[in-house]
Amino acid sequence: KQKTIEQKWTNVATPTSNPEKLITYSTHDEGWMWVIWFTRKVFPFLGDLQGAVLLAILLHLSLSIIILSSLNEGWPRYLFTFFFICNPLTLHLVTFPYYYYWQAFPSLLAIIFWQYRQKIHVGYLPGLALFLALCVAVRPNVIFICLLVLGLSLYFIRHWISYASLVLFMVCFCFVPKTNKMMWHTVYTGLGAYPNNSGLYLSDESSYGYYKEKTGTSIEMSFGQNYYNPELRHDYNELLKKASVDYIKSNPLTALKNIFLNLSIGVLSPYKPGSSSWVYYLQASLGLVFFAALLRLRQWPVLIGLGLSLGCIAIIYPPIAAYAVGGLVFTAWGLMQILSQVLVRTPKI
Repeated sequence: KQKTIEQKWTNVATPTSNPEKLITYSTHDEGWMWVIWFTRKVFPFLGDLQGAVLLAILLHLSLSIIILSSLNEGWPRYLFTFFFICNPLTLHLVTFPYYYYWQAFPSLLAIIFWQYRQKIHVGYLPGLALFLALCVAVRPNVIFICLLVLGLSLYFIRHWISYASLVLFMVCFCFVPKTNKMMWHTVYTGLGAYPNNSGLYLSDESSYGYYKEKTGTSIEMSFGQNYYNPELRHDYNELLKKASVDYIKSNPLTALKNIFLNLSIGVLSPYKPGSSSWVYYLQASLGLVFFAALLRLRQWPVLIGLGLSLGCIAIIYPPIAAYAVGGLVFTAWGLMQILSQVLVRTPKI
């Protein structure tokens, strides 16, 4: 029995045994691998994913405490804690062993920078730039929020280190390895986010099924199968690009409706796949009320943050929680601002 177990381990592809069986691919962003490498060094007593979760929890708590320290005692602190820090959705994502929650860190830093804009020491900026570059390497869609944070540093801290930090960030960004992601897979899949007459639905299987229908080739996701073949990935991406463009040209109003619903829903609540149409329209209606309240109270920082964090996703894909957690930070901040003003004005009974 022991020999059988040893033989099974021998057949596993590792750098020291059967290296010829190792598979090299560039599907995901390498920043997450850097996080895993770091946590492996800092928390050697934990597994790779457990270490990454612990790091995310520590960063979540640290940045949240810094934000709470900038708020007045009372309702503002209670509300931000309720809507974000202890929100069950936040707790689910921060303890999820993947890179999703890293989208929240630039948003939290943007709020911190805004709250402490007159107090931040210029010496922190190079480290901030490096951390933001890491966030982009982990999840590239946070690039606009990262640029917002660095733009605030240039505006409020007129110092050569501010400009040097921006240059440092851009240099790091240029050296971030580019992955072979298939954008048109996301676009085509996102077109089926809401009920339609074209048979599209929000699932990877919808896109894979379309490719099989047109080519007769099934996409196999297991390691070593055709999903990781560069030529197939190119053909697959080009096929979905043509299908997406053709669909948008023939159904422009439906495409615009999708974008409108994505943005209206995303400003207040995450999108849940498989819900009924009335649920989506109710979410969109509440989102528009929330948006109008932010406009009425002139909460420009919240509106800008929501726009930058949601815009690059909502244009092509519905704001599911895993992709819209950066916007959740600004949603919680906006709810706190609105309700704080309402509660302060409400007379005590």
